[in-house]
Amino acid sequence: MRARILTRHPGLERKDCEVVAGDIRNLDAVRAAMAGVTAVIHAAGLAHLFRLGPAEVSAFHEVNASGTRNVILAAREAHLLKVIQVSSVSVYGHHTKSGPTEADPCIPDSAYGCSKLAAELSAIELLTDSPVDLTILRLSTLYGEGDRGNVARLIRALDRDRFVWIGNGTNSKSLIHRRDAARACLLSLQSQLPGRHTFNVTAEPCQIHELVAHICRCLGKPLPRWRIPLSFVAPVAQAISAVGKSENRLSVLANQVRKFVTDDTYDGTRFSTSMSFSPEIELASGIQSQVRSYLAASRS
Repeated sequence: MRARILTRHPGLERKDCEVVAGDIRNLDAVRAAMAGVTAVIHAAGLAHLFRLGPAEVSAFHEVNASGTRNVILAAREAHLLKVIQVSSVSVYGHHTKSGPTEADPCIPDSAYGCSKLAAELSAIELLTDSPVDLTILRLSTLYGEGDRGNVARLIRALDRDRFVWIGNGTNSKSLIHRRDAARACLLSLQSQLPGRHTFNVTAEPCQIHELVAHICRCLGKPLPRWRIPLSFVAPVAQAISAVGKSENRLSVLANQVRKFVTDDTYDGTRFSTSMSFSPEIELASGIQSQVRSYLAASRS
């Protein structure tokens, strides 16, 4: 079986698969890419916009929600057997419960999370009464070589001595390495599980101080010494979030601070059981490879 990639980079060359230039915002391009295929892993999307204005909020919806609608429409028209849709645990929004499961409500509190939930709902709606099987994978925070998200920002801040502890670092986060996320997609593609299914996909949680320690060790730097008590920061962030607009710069910053100092874990038991899935990349080795990649890129 030969794979085909739809990419916005027409110069991309791959020996192991067919490369087709196009954009998921263009329905005709997606239709052309799906001609003759039997299944699709829909991993295209927009993320990692940290300074949000109206244009960025609109872009999230255009790519993640409307783009997904095009993918699902084309898949239904082409009579595909299966769609694997990559989503995010951001659809849950801020949660007080430890380790939400797939049965917990989705109340996204960011433009990105709203766009990913809209994409999920669109896919479910369009494939109702369709023979196309749908598996939605809600990935926890991704990290690894090429990452441009929160772990990459943390590595950059520590490397540039711009990191200050907030709290004691004992809160926990759910992460998953990019290679384990790819394995999860392939397992879902190979699965014989019919119908519509939604899964959280994550590795065992780690504490923030573990993550920072791994990064500092790989960078050859000492652990940061400066700390700001959580008792000071938390009420300030809460006040800003309460009075600010949801996507202005201060509110976004306050939301990031809140997420950094609170537990942010998810229950991936259902996927692990259904797909016999167990992450293979340990945090220490995954961070080591990402830091090595970061250093090579930043100092070349």
